[in-house]
Amino acid sequence: MDQKILVFAFPGTGKTFATQNFENTCDFESLYYIFDYNKDVLHWHIDKHKGRDDIRVKSPDFPQNYINAIKKELEKGRIVITPFMINNLIALEEADFDSETRIIVVTHDENDYETIATRFRNRGNAEDFVELCREWLPQINKRVKELQNIEVVVLSDEKFLTEALVDLGIPLIQGVGVDNYDKKNNGS
Repeated sequence: MDQKILVFAFPGTGKTFATQNFENTCDFESLYYIFDYNKDVLHWHIDKHKGRDDIRVKSPDFPQNYINAIKKELEKGRIVITPFMINNLIALEEADFDSETRIIVVTHDENDYETIATRFRNRGNAEDFVELCREWLPQINKRVKELQNIEVVVLSDEKFLTEALVDLGIPLIQGVGVDNYDKKNNGS
């Protein structure tokens, strides 16, 4: 793949599904760059970490650690799919990605939030995370319109990330992709 592809996808769009089904993708979780976690909870499933300020503190290295790690992953030729939350939006605004990097933001229609909230609850997210996403979605959607050189896709409640990527002409190769959930292996 000549072009580097970086996808910022709001939670609930299907990042995990894409990585589980397409080998040229990387599910690039940002939590381990934004926060330093209590070692006693690192074995928990990733969704149990979301929205839990009682088990983490803000990392002094964010956002540069996150930006640098994304750049390293892009060099491997994978489609990097990372969550699109307020912290990551701030990192995106500060980043200096080269002109060969195609940046795509995939977000939800705010009117479909109850469907998305149900997805969060069904996968075990804390209620604080569900409400935080409800609060952040309109803010993110407003700010993303101001960004330059970014493609924006707003999903309806029945459409998912992989469909949006196919619609954008991004080649997806069947197989299992990679994730960076293991903090010991992601260079942090």
